[in-house]
Amino acid sequence: VWNWMIMPLSNIKMRWKKRRNGEKTKMLKWTDILEKAYKKDPEQRKTTWILLLGITGLLLLSISWVFPQKSTDKKPAECSIQPSWQQAQEAQLQDMITQIAGAGNAKVMITLETAEETIYATDTRTDGSSSQESHVLLSGDGGGLIETTWMPQVQGVAVLCEGADSPLIQRKITEMVSVLMGISSSHISIAKMN
Repeated sequence: VWNWMIMPLSNIKMRWKKRRNGEKTKMLKWTDILEKAYKKDPEQRKTTWILLLGITGLLLLSISWVFPQKSTDKKPAECSIQPSWQQAQEAQLQDMITQIAGAGNAKVMITLETAEETIYATDTRTDGSSSQESHVLLSGDGGGLIETTWMPQVQGVAVLCEGADSPLIQRKITEMVSVLMGISSSHISIAKMN
């Protein structure tokens, strides 16, 4: 099956030997190799084309590794607002927990399910059967007109406090966090602080 590949390679070796001895030889070209392979039976032609396509694919992959695309992704502006909101909520919750009798010092961590989402006002123009929608821009700063801002949704809250070994304190903290953050008690974890 592979004789059609081995034979041209052996011809190349023979030609190199003849060239070293001073004999003139015709240079073997890739087109000659393809012509010889193409004149053979159809099964070998299929194998030749599959092999050439595979080699071409590998060359394209190696070129993509050598010249990677530059990333121009920019983070949305909402990401810069999210940590400050999250930190403010954590600080307020921590202050509330330390006010519970028997809780002692506390640390709070909030995880978010979704970030803050801003929905901008749009203007829709209808011309017969087609419609075109565009954002409403404000003059001056060039920003869009904000229609609605959805606050981040809390996924869970972890609380570390000195009085967490008491079931009564744990229940009070769980109820307070559940009411303030709007999450169920199964998304609240309370542990004793060292």
